[in-house]
Amino acid sequence: MGNHGPLPKDPARRQRRNKPDRPDLHLSGTEDAPVELPTLPAGVLSITRERWDRFWAGPLARLLGCDVMEIERLFLIYDERERAYRRFQRKRHVQGSGGQPVLAPSWKVMVDCDRTIDRMVDKLGMTAASRRRLGIVIEAPGGERGEVDELNSIEPDDTDPR
Repeated sequence: MGNHGPLPKDPARRQRRNKPDRPDLHLSGTEDAPVELPTLPAGVLSITRERWDRFWAGPLARLLGCDVMEIERLFLIYDERERAYRRFQRKRHVQGSGGQPVLAPSWKVMVDCDRTIDRMVDKLGMTAASRRRLGIVIEAPGGERGEVDELNSIEPDDTDPR
């Protein structure tokens, strides 16, 4: 996660001339091509199924639709992480080999799942930083500027004494 270097600058503010060979990939939330919802394996928790449905309803589903097996693997790891979290909530400490209290083994499962999830989410462009690194731009529906873009484009007031 921390070994990818700094985020690229906004292309409008970039001063370099050696631009990447690939253009940005623009996605909007109003594309007409609906993505067929793949089925998640039986036996997953209901919260995992809700997250699965929410993911496939979003704009990244069109881009990542070809990576169904990788997305399925990610959501199965989400499911395993949630199960480990629930076990950890029930029993945080167990008795160690010397009789001392130690963290339950489910803690290590959660940490391992988190590490894998972070790598996969970054690789698939599922966070704002990784999308920017990969050149993926998600536009507001109808090509409108998003609320954050509008806030970022407000010019400073010259009359402000600071």
